Amino acid sequence: MLVTRVFSLIGKRAISTSVCARAHGSVVKSDDFALPSYVDRRDYPLPDVAHVRQLSASQKALKEKEKASWSSLTRDEKVELYRIRFNESFAEMNRGTNEWKTVVGTALFFIGFTALVLIWEKHYGEYSVESRAAPTHSAQGCAGRTCTGPWSQRWAPPLQGLSQGTFGAQGYGAGDSSVSPSLSWSA
Repeated sequence: MLVTRVFSLIGKRAISTSVCARAHGSVVKSDDFALPSYVDRRDYPLPDVAHVRQLSASQKALKEKEKASWSSLTRDEKVELYRIRFNESFAEMNRGTNEWKTVVGTALFFIGFTALVLIWEKHYGEYSVESRAAPTHSAQGCAGRTCTGPWSQRWAPPLQGLSQGTFGAQGYGAGDSSVSPSLSWSA
């Protein structure tokens, strides 16, 4: 019974995927990237194709009028002819963008977020100013140099340097492989 259900599921999936594979070509229109495309670029001023590919009736009439003398064309007709061929003029391509505002704003956002994280860590983090201070005897239950409270596992005085006992003239460990370097602490 289980085997028949598995085979029916496999059969349904195989049929549905083959239908999708066959339908793909008729559903999606693919562009022919071998044909030239229009691009506005300052370093490539004359693109291979015109900006407007499908001309309207008025644009076709204007193109016919273009074949005659250009002195008969008005300024607006000349601009429209230019817009058929090109999308932007050089002045429009050279116009400044507001992209710098986005870049500066994003950089300032991340700097501010980093500053907030650092402030939070300084105030609430494990290494805050309060946790670095030496514990008081009354608050932590310390008697002399032995502490029994939770601070005894976390707090240590600042590291001063390596002691001379382990690193003598003979070198590290002085022949004893079980000796590890010891650190001297100041209270």
